[in-house]
Amino acid sequence: MSAPPPLPPSHTPPGSDTPPASDTPQASDTPQASDTPADPPCTEVPSPQACTCESPDVSREPTRPEIAIAAFGIVVTAIVGIAINVAPGQGASVALLQAGTILVVATAVTMAVGVMGDREGYLAGIWLTSVLSPWILAIVTVIAYLLVSTTNGVTITPPATMEDRLRCIYVGIAAGAFFIAVTGLLGRSLATRSRAQAHVYDQLRDRRSQLRDRHSQLKACRAKVKSERLQQFDTLMLEAGSRLDAVERELCDPETGGPALRWARATGYSSILRSLHRVEEMLLAAQPREAVVGDAFNDYLSLTGSTIAQKDTLLADLRAAVHVLSIPAAAMFLNPTGPGTRPTDPLPSELEAREVLREIRFAINDFRDSRVDKQIGTRNSLVLVILAGAFVTYLTLGVAILAGVYGIPLLSASIYFLVAAVAGLLNRLRIEFSSATAVEDYGLGLMRLAAAPLISGLAGVGGVYLVAQSPQLFGAFFGQAPADPKPLADVFDLTKSAAGLLVAVVFGFAPAVFFSSVERQADRFQNELEKSEPAGGSSLSGSTTT
Repeated sequence: MSAPPPLPPSHTPPGSDTPPASDTPQASDTPQASDTPADPPCTEVPSPQACTCESPDVSREPTRPEIAIAAFGIVVTAIVGIAINVAPGQGASVALLQAGTILVVATAVTMAVGVMGDREGYLAGIWLTSVLSPWILAIVTVIAYLLVSTTNGVTITPPATMEDRLRCIYVGIAAGAFFIAVTGLLGRSLATRSRAQAHVYDQLRDRRSQLRDRHSQLKACRAKVKSERLQQFDTLMLEAGSRLDAVERELCDPETGGPALRWARATGYSSILRSLHRVEEMLLAAQPREAVVGDAFNDYLSLTGSTIAQKDTLLADLRAAVHVLSIPAAAMFLNPTGPGTRPTDPLPSELEAREVLREIRFAINDFRDSRVDKQIGTRNSLVLVILAGAFVTYLTLGVAILAGVYGIPLLSASIYFLVAAVAGLLNRLRIEFSSATAVEDYGLGLMRLAAAPLISGLAGVGGVYLVAQSPQLFGAFFGQAPADPKPLADVFDLTKSAAGLLVAVVFGFAPAVFFSSVERQADRFQNELEKSEPAGGSSLSGSTTT
């Protein structure tokens, strides 16, 4: 598609934000003669149609959270009333059935309200809060099982009938489903554009404003562009303006800022970041020569410390392109004797040099964007890992309950699990607080924090069993006659093996090894982002000023 022909000085280019330039002296990108007066600077007139995006994001209102709060209050009141008015034993079993039925009905009503209000927003709220639901499910199930068990001194006899055991699992699943339904409504307010990743959103909005200002300034200076590159300039301005309009709709339009999965999963932010990078690359190639050289030096600093695979080739291409624009600048600032220096004879045209610099900026931005996408992908995958691990854990608990495990071993195993989970959580907090980085991780650290208690709790329970059975295990390993295995009722009995708490704490710290690969991968992504920044790092990938 051909670009529009140069306009006479008395006209304003289509889509420009500036008045006619009939009284503005014409100039080119080449230096003026010493006896020629300097041109006045270009003045920008902001476009009245431009989205300012200065006010806080006002997204469409989700379904009123009072509905969820009221449903939660009604269910809790009903369950408490049932628990008070029934007797232990068979009465507790009946109460569990009634409570489970109330929870199922309340879950169905709450989910219907959420889906009818805004289906995608409701799913986004569920996504954000789903990692908490397994804890509710397991805790309610264990408490229900202990309630229907028979207590005789220090002995807690499990319910005799399979029906009572199934009711314990039933009420636990109902409680977990109700928790998901309620928090899905409440979590919608956190799944909006301005709240899901508030820091990233603010920085993207600031970056958009910077690029919009530069785009308007360049359009105001169109009359100063040399005729041989006017076609390239108009094409770049048209493409950059179209991209900016799309970004402004994603960042400023209230209709696009409501609760959505792309904000809850953070993929919407990375998409906007890529679009802003494309605008940045177009404006780099369109701006005056001095600014292009300055941006090239910025890219030189980014490449010098980066881990980009082809950085030597990109550095050589960058030196050659800047040599075309300014031989003194290339010789003084870009280390012409560095690796991969390109021959400079014959010289390419200025338009070719600008396009080469644009592609170099694209390579740097694409490298950063890929690291951001990997961080987001790792974070979203970790959510699924948490849910899968919680499902397997609850399946094990359900099998134990259906088998009629005694209450003391179940209660002791639960305490071991919680103690190890707290130890793992504290260890994870220590690691997170000690890792100082200026790069935004898009919630990856928070998901690692949420996964730590689950993995540590499982390790703690398993560690208690392994230590208790170690004489038998080591005896068999060394060819000695193994002793009789210790009964599980004795292994998981705090009254007989109080040292198991210490073992659970020790094994609660062990899952740090499980996170080591994820942590190394995340740290590598963050280090690569920091090293590709000329100033040593920023809180948002690719947020350097061009």
